[in-house]
This record gives sequence, C-alpha cells and structure tokens, in this order.
Amino acid sequence: MPWDLDKALLRRLEKRIHVPMPDKETRYKLLKSYLSLHSCCLEDGDMNDFALKTEGYNCADIRLVCKEAAMQSVRSIFNRLEGLQNNTESHNTSLLTTESKRASISNLRNLVMKHSIRAQDLYESLEKTKPSMNLSLCAKYCEWSKLHGSV
Repeated sequence: MPWDLDKALLRRLEKRIHVPMPDKETRYKLLKSYLSLHSCCLEDGDMNDFALKTEGYNCADIRLVCKEAAMQSVRSIFNRLEGLQNNTESHNTSLLTTESKRASISNLRNLVMKHSIRAQDLYESLEKTKPSMNLSLCAKYCEWSKLHGSV
C-alpha cells in the first residue's frame, strides 16, 4: 500500500500517479474493446447493462470477465465435440465413410464460426468473476494521492 511506504523511499519516486477506477463510459469502452477480439452478438443496450453491472471492477477485472465469457462459448463447443466423439465411438468407425467424416468436419467448422459470445455468457462470467478491488480502499487511495501524488 502506498501509505505504508517509507518517506525516504517516497522522495526517490519521481512520479506518484493514482489511476482511478473506470467510470461507466470507460467500462463500456473496455467491454467493447475486449469483446471485439472475439465473435460477439451483443447489442448496445446489453453493453450498457454490463457497463452498469461492472461497477467496482477495475480494467484487469473487466478483461478477465470478457476472457471468461469467451471461454464459456469454447466450453460449449467442447461439449458438442465430446458428444460427437461419443456418437462416433458408439458406431463402428470403419463403417463411417469419408463423405460422412467430411460432413462432420464441415458441421464442426460451421459451429465454431457461428458460435459467438452471448449475453448469457457474460452473465455467467460476472457470477464467476468478482471485483478484485476493495472499494473501501478507493477513498484512501484518493486521499493519499491528494497528499503525495503527482499529476
């Protein structure tokens, strides 16, 4: 914690800059930016809703929420793949023709291409990912920054 640092050490730090928690607009832009790296089918209304729900989340927390939401869609694909594998194992694989194997691969490609992050994925991600910042410390950081910070 910066208030636990020795005064002699503080004198040696040229810049002491406090980066505040992101506001709603910044959280919205962060969500949009992180989710743009993946296939995502969220409306602006959904994005606004998630920007509100991430109050108290810092930038790293929001990034983690988006990564977890992306993993939700990947898990869904893995579940389908396991179902496909179990299906093929129950049939005699020697009976599967090359044509049916190609069709399965084609269906799999379509599944991967079509599957995008949904609002439900983000809701589940928010349940699993809690904010890492203790909000009661925010005021203390701001106060310390006023006394010792640089701008």
